[in-house]
Order: sequence, then C-alpha cells, then structure tokens
Amino acid sequence: MVPIPSFEGATHVTDLDTTHKSSVQRRASNQVRSNARAVIIDGLRYPDTGLFIPNSFVSDKGNRGHAILHYINRVRHGPLTYGCQPDCSDGEISFEVDIYNSDKHSFVLLPFIQSLSPRNNGTKFGHGAYLGFRFSSRLSDTLAFSIGGETLKRFDNTTDLGRNAFIGFSKAFSWGSSARPNYILNLGFGSGIYSTYGNIWFKNSFRSDRASMINDPNNFDFGPVGSLTYLHSPRFAVGIEYSGYGIGVSPSFRPFPSIPLTATVSFYDLLWVPSKITWREFVTPNFLVNISYSM
Repeated sequence: MVPIPSFEGATHVTDLDTTHKSSVQRRASNQVRSNARAVIIDGLRYPDTGLFIPNSFVSDKGNRGHAILHYINRVRHGPLTYGCQPDCSDGEISFEVDIYNSDKHSFVLLPFIQSLSPRNNGTKFGHGAYLGFRFSSRLSDTLAFSIGGETLKRFDNTTDLGRNAFIGFSKAFSWGSSARPNYILNLGFGSGIYSTYGNIWFKNSFRSDRASMINDPNNFDFGPVGSLTYLHSPRFAVGIEYSGYGIGVSPSFRPFPSIPLTATVSFYDLLWVPSKITWREFVTPNFLVNISYSM
C-alpha cells in the first residue's frame, strides 16, 4: 500500500512561512488529478467535487483503489405501497480500481453492488452487481476529458439503476486571490440516471419502443449534466450539481487530515423538483451521502 501524505507535514505549502509560500506557489504547476470524486492539486488532497457526477481528471498515482458507500435517506415517492414503507432508505457500494495510470491518461474499472441488505424482503446481499469503466485524458494541467459509464455491464436481473454512460470535461480555475485553483467545473452528457426526467438532447433507437421515456434509467439517451464546486480548503468544499435526477447542494468534508476519508452530504429537491415528475406534490427535500476511502 502506498503511504498517504498528510497536508499537515512540513513538506506541504500550507505549512511554509508567507514569503516561502508565495515563491513555491509561483513555481507550482497547479496540476489537478482525480481521487475518486475528489481532486488532488499539486499533491494536496481536497474533498469531493460532486455526488452523482464524476470529475474527468486523470487518476492520481498515490491511490490505486477507492471504496464509496452511497446512502439515500428515502425514495422520492412517499405514497408508494411496496415493502419498504415507511422506511425507504437505501444503500449501495461502489469501487474504483486503477488499472492504468500515466501522466496523461488513466483507465479505472468501476464495480458496483446495489444490494447491501435483504431487509423488507428485498434482494439479498451482493445482488444487483454492475461493472463500468472510465477513461480520462489530461488536456492541460487544469483541463481533462473522460468517457465511460458506471453501471454498464449487469451481472443479474435484480438491477434497476439503468446504464449510466458519461462523457465530460473538467476544468479547474482560480477566482479571487487564490494562487491555486479553487473552483472545479464539471460539464458533460450522460445517459441512464443522468437523463431520466426529460432533459434528453440526444436520442437513439435503444429500447425506443418503451412506453415512457421519462423516469426510465434503462436508456442510452443523453442529456446535459454539470457541477460547480468551491474548494474552500483541503478540509471543506461545497458545490451544486445538476445530474438529470435533479439539483443537489453538496457540502463535502475531509474530517481527518492524515486519513484519506471523505464524506459528502447532498440535499436534493431542496431548490427545484423536475417538472416531468407527475407526483411532484409528494416530493420533499431529501439527502444522499457518499463516504469514500482511498487505498
């Protein structure tokens, strides 16, 4: 296992005196790399830049694997009568496995397990397995491109998350007096969950005979998605994203400087509910959580 550097150490810019700090930052390349949903800038680890939406930067070489626990406190449709009521919380776990990594390109595999518990007579543990991938390419120190999907290959018939293909760009930039990039912009097009509520721009013939194209993640129709995140510090960031599922506001935290653990809480349906949802009167704000650990 590769040792994880702590930004509290004396080798980091954040602990240098003011004069030395300025000269080091002028020499810094400000190269941005991916660390699952998070980013690393000049070796300094920051929190996540999105909940649903991945960033497109090339993977950092310091970590070869990541585990991400996903939690949702409840489903949107309150009056449903199936078994989970009134407790419709849910959880999944996904992984990122670094297969190839160079200065300009990276390729990661994305295993995903949807069922973590058989409660409420649901699917057994380990069911709902998927496999995806992401290929990223560095266009400059602060600009990158990626293509892939998180739930492309299904391993059983208990899955219901769709096939979430994605193509996108990520740009890091500075605003204000910060010498390092302090904003991350992710823009792209996605299918599956990224195009479930009428934001489709590009249609194709895959399952074109289905009764409804709305709220159906089993498609390869593509719609626009994006996120903008402010990196306040290596310990805290906050962003807003439009994922096709809706709009979420997401504070993200790295509570332990020397431990590669990140927690992101996203509040969805707080600002806006997709107009294509016919039962909008039942929708109230809910929260989703990602907890990731890098290895």
